[in-house]
Formats: sequence, structure tokens, C-alpha cells
Amino acid sequence: MMLGVLRSMMRMAAILVLAGSPVLASAADKAAGWRNWADRGERIVAAIGAVNPGQLDGACDGVTGTVIGQGFQFPYWGQQLIGVCRVYRSLFSHLKDNSTTRSAKKSECKELKQVRGNLAKATDVAEEPRALPVAQELVVLIEAMQDVYCT
Repeated sequence: MMLGVLRSMMRMAAILVLAGSPVLASAADKAAGWRNWADRGERIVAAIGAVNPGQLDGACDGVTGTVIGQGFQFPYWGQQLIGVCRVYRSLFSHLKDNSTTRSAKKSECKELKQVRGNLAKATDVAEEPRALPVAQELVVLIEAMQDVYCT
């Protein structure tokens, strides 16, 4: 279900980009979108810090809509909340049942590195001062996970 919704949203975004239709958002829409992003990011940070898969699932449910459905395009680093959720859900699942294969671990570590690198490019957001600190905290958490899991 979630995958189908994600595919539909991605198709719609691609159509808008390919059609050359600019998506203009008002200042209020942009401020609300960044506020939603920061709220969601803070919940994800708390869940990762608590190493709580159930809390992470709750924090990540709807993250795609938060990132894609705001009426404007977040910078690439801002879109990384989707990747954070994807990789941490996978990691928590594998750590819970100790079922990680070498291939899965390699893939997860590669994705951690990519998501961390993209989040590390975060900049100040005029509409939401919490966005940069949230992104920086996610970078720190990902680096810690890389140190423990990927070495």
C-alpha cells in the first residue's frame, strides 16, 4: 500500500518536472511544510536515539507525504528523511532478529553513507530554524550507527 502511494507521488512529481510546470508555494505553505519537516525529523531523531522500532515506525509513517506533498520541493538534503526511515527500519529489523546477511549489511552501510552525506549538506532554513539542527543531529546519529554497525 505504502509503496503504491510512493510510486504515485513519484510519478506525479516526475510529470510536473518533465512538463516544466513550476510548483509555486506561498510563504505560508513553505513555512508550514518546513515546520512539518522539523516536527517529523525531531520524532525520528527521538526514535533512533531511543533505539525503539515501534516509535520509529510511528515517526516514519507518512514521511513521504511530509517530504513530497507540501506544495514545493525540499532541497535534496531535506528529502533524505525518506532514506533515514528506510535504512533505519531495515537496520532495526535486522538487529532485532539478528538476520543480517553480508549483502544486506553492505547495502545498508552504503545507504547510511549516502544519506549521511546528503544530510551533511544541510543549510539554514529561513522558514524553520529547527531544520538545520535536526539534520545535523541525524548526521551524528548516522555516523554513530556507521561506527558500530559498519566497521
